[in-house]
Amino acid sequence: VLESKFLRRWQSVFRTIYFIPSLLMVTVTGITFKMLYSPSIGLINPLLEAIGIGTSNIDILGNAKSAIFGVAAASQWQYIGYTVVLFIVAMQSISDDIYEAAEIDGAGKFRQFTHITLPLIKATMSVTVLFRIISAMRVYDLIVAMTAGGPAGRTETVSMYAVNTYFTYGNTGYGATLSVLMLIISVGISMFFVDSLKTKGSV
Repeated sequence: VLESKFLRRWQSVFRTIYFIPSLLMVTVTGITFKMLYSPSIGLINPLLEAIGIGTSNIDILGNAKSAIFGVAAASQWQYIGYTVVLFIVAMQSISDDIYEAAEIDGAGKFRQFTHITLPLIKATMSVTVLFRIISAMRVYDLIVAMTAGGPAGRTETVSMYAVNTYFTYGNTGYGATLSVLMLIISVGISMFFVDSLKTKGSV
């Protein structure tokens, strides 16, 4: 939609709006979403009540089942702009002549998207997935700002567990081992993605 012709003159505005969250400090995002989710001062519960949903038992960050989804939503909101910009740049690199030829051959918008756009931005999709996987593995400050790993450890990530093990519990050997293991896994995942891209001839 953002790459469609009728929105192209507003692209710079949309890019700015989408990319602004990526410029914020992670702790600022965490504190902001923690306030939004708050049952007492937040905006989420009043909005739910306005559409007829009872919120007496809704505490997004206080509920062990919903806390991780609340944290994930905050994380995705912050970095979605970076992803959007990557995809827009990838789509703009596709020549218009390809779409014009497909349109002449009778291909509709959906077929153009599935047979031209998606295959030609596959490399960008793979790189974006790689970045998000590694980012999810090492997320720490957002968790600390929002839930500190609670409730009942349901939002504690591997990186947070490694830090707590090393500094809080003083188990330096185990904490350092977890950190090295995370590094090895990250390198392994990166090598897998790069190898798959080379196999497909994308890089």
